[in-house]
Amino acid sequence: MIETVVSKHQKTDEANDGQDVKKKERFSRIDFAIEQWYDWASKSKLALMVAKAKMLKRHLPGLLNYFQHRLTNAMSEGFNSKIMSIKRRTGGYRNRENFKNAIFFYCGGLDLYPR
Repeated sequence: MIETVVSKHQKTDEANDGQDVKKKERFSRIDFAIEQWYDWASKSKLALMVAKAKMLKRHLPGLLNYFQHRLTNAMSEGFNSKIMSIKRRTGGYRNRENFKNAIFFYCGGLDLYPR
């Protein structure tokens, strides 16, 4: 029994290693293509093209990170927006504890209606 579980995990690990190699190869090709485009665009006579190339170069690590991990900070930005709207709606709180309670009340997802 244990041998079959171990062999299945080994097969899964081998498959994951193959996927990781493919992913690394794909990202190295993407990085190479972007680098080629950057070289071309930075030598362009168009000021706007040069500016966009510099912007892409500046943000390239974050962009590649997104495409590799598919993670963004959208959830935290949305949560922060909701907290700021709570703060604006009430015009302020006398102490931090009341503000914290309001955040829990509006963002906690509590079902306050009896069943």
